[in-house]
Amino acid sequence: MKSDQEVLIDGYLSNSLTALQKQEFNKLMSEDQQFAEEVAFHEKMKVAIRLEERERLKARFNTLDPQSNTKKMWWYAAAAILFFGIMGWWGSAQFSRDSENLYYSYFEPYPNVVEPIVRSDAEQSGLSAQAFAWYEKGEYEKANDAFATLFEENQKAADLFYQAISLMALDRSAEAIPLLEQQKEEDSFYEAAQWYLALAYLKEGQESQARFCLERVREAGGFLSSQAIDLLNELDNTK
Repeated sequence: MKSDQEVLIDGYLSNSLTALQKQEFNKLMSEDQQFAEEVAFHEKMKVAIRLEERERLKARFNTLDPQSNTKKMWWYAAAAILFFGIMGWWGSAQFSRDSENLYYSYFEPYPNVVEPIVRSDAEQSGLSAQAFAWYEKGEYEKANDAFATLFEENQKAADLFYQAISLMALDRSAEAIPLLEQQKEEDSFYEAAQWYLALAYLKEGQESQARFCLERVREAGGFLSSQAIDLLNELDNTK
């Protein structure tokens, strides 16, 4: 089981600390030198991992034809598989059996696979590019507002999905639930939406709904199925 300080560090790195946790985190950062050094170490490690994987994805993405839908879907899948592989490695310690701690242990904002930063500056103009830039920087309030505007204008499922993830990163999972529920089976982010919907339900104490979504993810047999199985097992162990 993770210590309280490990939970705080994980929450800080995933931008998922509650207001109370932020107060405790900031207090430890100012008063506990060893804790501050541990946070700095984890930050450097996470940045190094992300940079390495991003360079690999960048090299692969640059070889793809942007007009090919098949190759675009490869990019989405590859980015997500690499991302959740990193997430699984990063959180390999035994999770707390408390449902809220399970949520914070598993939650990590979904990677940006719509407006990847490997594109040229000319292609990064417009509200969509700005929304994803804010999203990647962890400025989720701005990202949430931008995605809401984009969805109102264009009705794109991707904008609604990333708005929901932004809300979850802001610890507003209850608001994210109805947005995630709007994702349809034919949408590109449907499986991921079911995963995050399960986490949101878990955060809100709705275990039966969370299990239902996790079973959907497990049965889909996609890149998130192993995560769903792990979380289902964790929930079984809480009984």
